[in-house]
Amino acid sequence: MTYADDTVAPYFNPPIKQITSTCDSGSCSDGKQTQVQYIYDDYGNLTTEFNYGDLKISSDNLTVSRTYEVNTSNWIVGLLASEIISRGIGTINKVSQRRFYYDDQGGCTTTSNHQIIPSKGNLTTVIDWLSGSNNPESRFGYDEFGNIVCAKDLTCTRKITPKRWRESTKIKIGDSSNEKDFYGRADCRHSAWI
Repeated sequence: MTYADDTVAPYFNPPIKQITSTCDSGSCSDGKQTQVQYIYDDYGNLTTEFNYGDLKISSDNLTVSRTYEVNTSNWIVGLLASEIISRGIGTINKVSQRRFYYDDQGGCTTTSNHQIIPSKGNLTTVIDWLSGSNNPESRFGYDEFGNIVCAKDLTCTRKITPKRWRESTKIKIGDSSNEKDFYGRADCRHSAWI
């Protein structure tokens, strides 16, 4: 693991490179090696990951690029605005994209204008890129205290309310390092993430 230099302000030294070796055969030189390089913004947010996968082949390389919403007057500096995953290192061969919007008053029923500078940090819209089709959109609504009151996946035909979440099936999604709770029903994929 290689870390950033922390001899200058803001004295933040996150990992900038990680090399992992698999030594199953007894010799690490014969095993699999992977490498990930990390780039951060001035606030410590991870902006770029170069995932080299197996170093002996290049077809499994990925680049993950992220942008963040920043509103320093409200101390908001780490809300994810977009994430793009591309095949290859430093390429624009996009395979996945998500955009995130915050604090829009549209709620679950009206279209967002997506131009709000976040002041609270309530996630109100998630748009997934879908090549060759309309981009699926999920919306979330909040009360005046910041409690979520509704969620709607626009690929579904119904609004999900907190009562329906409790009636839904809870499923774990992701591996153990990136596990999320998913509440949903068979008739409405991606109903709500909590």
